[in-house]
Amino acid sequence: MSTAQMITRLKRAEGLAAIFAASADTFEFIQQSAAAYAKPGTGLYHAFLSVVPLACEGRDLVSHAPSMPHSRVTTGVIDPLDPETTSPIRAADAIADLSAELAHRLAEAVRLGRHAGDRDALRHASLAVTELAGILKRP
Repeated sequence: MSTAQMITRLKRAEGLAAIFAASADTFEFIQQSAAAYAKPGTGLYHAFLSVVPLACEGRDLVSHAPSMPHSRVTTGVIDPLDPETTSPIRAADAIADLSAELAHRLAEAVRLGRHAGDRDALRHASLAVTELAGILKRP
């Protein structure tokens, strides 16, 4: 799944459970993509290395929220960005754009949360992805 497809899925997610599921998959995509570039010798090594734990934190926050479906439907296998076909600069830009959309959707979804646990998960995941985007965003 491309970053454009992930953005479309986030935008189309309706209802809190769908937003949580799309967000968890997006965080997983970001984590796997960043991990693929977090290898010594690749451009932006330290930036990608810093993104991995933030993506894991965001994924775990939304995955364990009270309204997250226990048997959520995923899009299937996450197909992360590939260092063989996408340069580190383009990957960083794509992840930063995806992160901006994810932060926007998480912030919007806070008002949908009926449980304090959902609202907290959304706020904290939004903070994680905002920090993540800041690491990869070009000045």
